[in-house]
Amino acid sequence: MLLIVLGMGFVVSRINGFRKEGEEGARIWFYDQSEKRLYEVPRDTIPPDKGIGGPAGDGVRAARVSGRTFDGHVPARESDYFQTNSLVKLPEESEWHAISSSEGRRIISAWRSMSGPDGQHPLVCVPR
Repeated sequence: MLLIVLGMGFVVSRINGFRKEGEEGARIWFYDQSEKRLYEVPRDTIPPDKGIGGPAGDGVRAARVSGRTFDGHVPARESDYFQTNSLVKLPEESEWHAISSSEGRRIISAWRSMSGPDGQHPLVCVPR
């Protein structure tokens, strides 16, 4: 019985350790609208960000979604949608939409209906 309790304690501590390690240093994609380039930021960055050039404050969160390929490398196109505060837009559009609007909800959920090679579900891509 003591070995079972010690074993369970070890398993729980390892799981908690993995969770902490996975969050530390996590990065996400942002897009500088004036420079037209993706860049990495810490996961807790809130849009709009200062960006990497041009006018300050034109950095927006960029969601990249793709089907998984055989080697685990998933970049597809530059980005699938951009987000700042409570607004979203597609990369090729100039108009922003409220996330709570029907168009905003359509934009942020469209990737869920996509399928990658061999019918796999798409993945949200993050910087390595």
